[in-house]
Amino acid sequence: TDSGVTWTPQTSAGQHDWRSITSSSDGTKLAAVDENYGYIYTSNQNKKNIATRIYSTNTNVGTTDYTQNANGSHWYIEAVGAVVDISHAVYNTSINFFKALLGGSFITGSNPSVTPQIVMTNQPASSTIIKWVTPNINWDTSASCAYSYDNFNTINTVDCNQHGADILRPMTAGQYTLYLQGIDVNGNETQTAGLYTYDNTQPVWTTCDTDLLDESSRPYYYLQGNVTGDCTATVNTTLYGSSNISAKTGYTVNGNIIATSFGAGLTLNLRSITITGTVTANGVGSIGNTGGAGGTINAKYITSGIIIANGGPSSTVGGLGGVINIASSTTGNLIANGGNGNTRGGNGGIISLIHSKEFASITSVTANGGDATVCGRGGNGGTITATSSTYDIKTANPGSDQTVIGNGFCAAPPGGSSGSSGTTISTGGGFTSDPTDPGYVAPSDNTNTNDQQLTGGASQGSGGIYSVLPPVAIFQPVKLKPIITLGDTNTKTTFSLVPILANYLFSPVNTTPSIAAFLKTKNITTEQDLITLLKKPLKLDTPVKDTYTVSASTLPVKTGNTFTTGTDTATTYLTVTKKGTLGESVTTSRDTTLTISVVGAKKGTITWNGTTIPLTNGTVNLTTPHTPGTYTLTSSASPLTLTITIPRPVETPQRLPVIPTLWSWIKSIF
Repeated sequence: TDSGVTWTPQTSAGQHDWRSITSSSDGTKLAAVDENYGYIYTSNQNKKNIATRIYSTNTNVGTTDYTQNANGSHWYIEAVGAVVDISHAVYNTSINFFKALLGGSFITGSNPSVTPQIVMTNQPASSTIIKWVTPNINWDTSASCAYSYDNFNTINTVDCNQHGADILRPMTAGQYTLYLQGIDVNGNETQTAGLYTYDNTQPVWTTCDTDLLDESSRPYYYLQGNVTGDCTATVNTTLYGSSNISAKTGYTVNGNIIATSFGAGLTLNLRSITITGTVTANGVGSIGNTGGAGGTINAKYITSGIIIANGGPSSTVGGLGGVINIASSTTGNLIANGGNGNTRGGNGGIISLIHSKEFASITSVTANGGDATVCGRGGNGGTITATSSTYDIKTANPGSDQTVIGNGFCAAPPGGSSGSSGTTISTGGGFTSDPTDPGYVAPSDNTNTNDQQLTGGASQGSGGIYSVLPPVAIFQPVKLKPIITLGDTNTKTTFSLVPILANYLFSPVNTTPSIAAFLKTKNITTEQDLITLLKKPLKLDTPVKDTYTVSASTLPVKTGNTFTTGTDTATTYLTVTKKGTLGESVTTSRDTTLTISVVGAKKGTITWNGTTIPLTNGTVNLTTPHTPGTYTLTSSASPLTLTITIPRPVETPQRLPVIPTLWSWIKSIF
């Protein structure tokens, strides 16, 4: 079809029917086609005429002499998806080159193979692969080895001596063809392929060590036996000590469990494992001007040494300490300190304990604020809550200030205020085992110790046990200002801090009949089904009995030299709270008057940070605080916690100091 090329018929007695491609500009013969055997083309390479014959159908070439054809040129012979019998042909491997492509091959009879004989065992095969195991490949005489998932549009070179151990699995689920290529020292080439389906959406066993926990699409990994070496997670991960995820005992990891990555620490969920080493989910490095936040470690039925979720250090503001939630376990030291920062230490983290105990009386639980290391203020102390647990040493101290003027670093008094002390609370009268544990003895002090599975909670880093929640800044509770006057206004506000626990395994959704009926229309009937709400909350388009409705009118806000007003739609959603329980959420503006009611309720109360406000005709008016953040309220008329989120205004980019704390546990009313 090129303008400078013409096709010329050419025949002669005793030969095949040929068609020539000739350049009309200088008469040079460019290529020829043999109708019987396949395609032939010629080119000028290093001043030597090279011809290629391509066989695309199974062929016996008979006594063809590849050393004399094409005026003594160097022949390339290709078998493309075809079996070519050259057992009686004449060829010389020093001047002829062979390619077996797309599964093609050559029959050489008693003569040596002319291309590498690549043999692939194990997987991939024409099947579905759930647990990736690298294929075992015999590259034969290949001196150069490669693989591809896109028919060699992208070529991945590997070490032939590794026999396929360096072939990486696909990064996503789907059907794949693994293409293999081997080229020997003479340039002879073989390409072969295997078709398979990769499924990374089911739980799989792990041996840890070099077997990384690196697929976020897996619902969980589990141990098939005791392992030696570290278990390293590179994504938010759940790891069970047994294939029976309900088991309370499992196998041992003779090593560490690590969920530390650059930036914020990861979420690590553990159950029924004995760990001889340390569990870590530290923040590392900086995100912008702030150190990476510590991760979240949720654990139940484990025995472990030190457990750490520290915030990362930074040249400016240290990272927030992480979240550690422990239930029905025995551990060593628990540490969730804020990271050190040159100008501000990070706030201490959140540690919650229930039905758990320490190895020895010297075991400590620490959620201290990070230090200011150059010229600034220390971070706030965190929160430690122990229910029916025995940990004698608990500290949530603020970080140290660096305020010495003229020390070579601090040229002027630092701004801001020193960090505040955190909170340590112990309830339940010491250690009491989980009611579902063997040998459980009921407590003598009427403490509620119902079995609850730990699921993670409000976190500066990542989120709950079954899914990934976005980072969320948790502010110290700020009292809403009731428009109505209530009782004794001098009563000191208290904030109940109870461990973040919930049972997700197969039990029916624990809520009122009306809410349960609504959830059923969305195919949510069990606690396990609530997982879907982590990723996609349910919008409450119509009122549902026992849920909250919120209307909001924005107060005048100054913009430049003028004042503007507006109205929030105040759409509410059913979701799973960061305490792992069914809740409701709404996003509104700061300094906004909210009218809150409980559908179907004519009376009752709403509680905000310890202040109880009576419902008047089923409603109450509140004004949101000026400080952006996430706030909660509860009601005696609803089993749900209402989470009120006040986003940070775009026009106010400065960083607000944050103090992490636990949210109230809602006691069941049914």
